Amino acid sequence: MEYGYLGMIDYYRLPLNLWYWYRETLLGIKHPEPVKEGIPYAVRITADRTCIGTDGTEDAFIMVEILNQDGNRIANTMEVELEVVSGGAVFPTGKRFVLSPEKRNFYEGLGAIELRSYYAGENRITAKAEGLIMENLLSMQQERSGGRIKS
Repeated sequence: MEYGYLGMIDYYRLPLNLWYWYRETLLGIKHPEPVKEGIPYAVRITADRTCIGTDGTEDAFIMVEILNQDGNRIANTMEVELEVVSGGAVFPTGKRFVLSPEKRNFYEGLGAIELRSYYAGENRITAKAEGLIMENLLSMQQERSGGRIKS
């Protein structure tokens, strides 16, 4: 089975090499150094925001990276499982989401997915890969009232 052609940005909002080429050609911004393979040590999980509304109109962009012992991203690709272990947050597929090269959603040690919540409160998300140190991410969802987050 062949999937659709990925252009400059992949389906999970990550820029691909073509995007960097256009940015360098048109804007003069140097292409970042290619990431090399190494010895995997840990998983890092980050989010573009740790506080989102619960009205279904916002999501958090969750990014996962494979790191070496020095804390630098490496290009190794392996299966990484994301799981909401507490709270009401969900990935598009539910409480669990798997990033893997076979699913074509994990490239050069980097993968991403969105997270949404319809209930206020704290959420804990774990990222784990076989043999690597796992990491947790805490996010806070707040109820909205009239388009504004209640304090």
